[in-house]
Amino acid sequence: MRFSVQLLTLAILVSFVAIVTGCKPTQSDDRCFDRLWRVAHSIQMYSDDNDDSYPDAKGWMDTMSKFDSSLEPMLHDPELKEKDDYGYAYRDKASKVKSKSIPKPEEFELVFDSTLTGRSAHGELNTLPSPGRHNGGNNIGYLDGHVKHIEKE
Repeated sequence: MRFSVQLLTLAILVSFVAIVTGCKPTQSDDRCFDRLWRVAHSIQMYSDDNDDSYPDAKGWMDTMSKFDSSLEPMLHDPELKEKDDYGYAYRDKASKVKSKSIPKPEEFELVFDSTLTGRSAHGELNTLPSPGRHNGGNNIGYLDGHVKHIEKE
């Protein structure tokens, strides 16, 4: 019983902090976050199966769709309403790079929300939307597979 009360208290506290800080993710924010997580993990698996090399930035979505056919629906940011808009970009600095050449994968941004909305968009972080598409922020998938929601500075 005591554990239940503590858990309920924690849930109320987390909800209160979220309301006070304005951190109220929408359903599409969660879907975008989950999609980028899936894309980042698929790219990791691709690298594992391809001599530890990441895909070429040019045509990366086509490469990843061939590698994992179930990935195709994940390549569209749910905030974008046009069916031909994708909204995610692959970082040019990851193109055809060997995974071992990146010293801190947990700090290397791999896929991210972008103003470039075409298929297989690629570039650098200067294409992050401002303001961000998700409660004023953007989602970024990192080389080690984790995803973060960040506010653009």
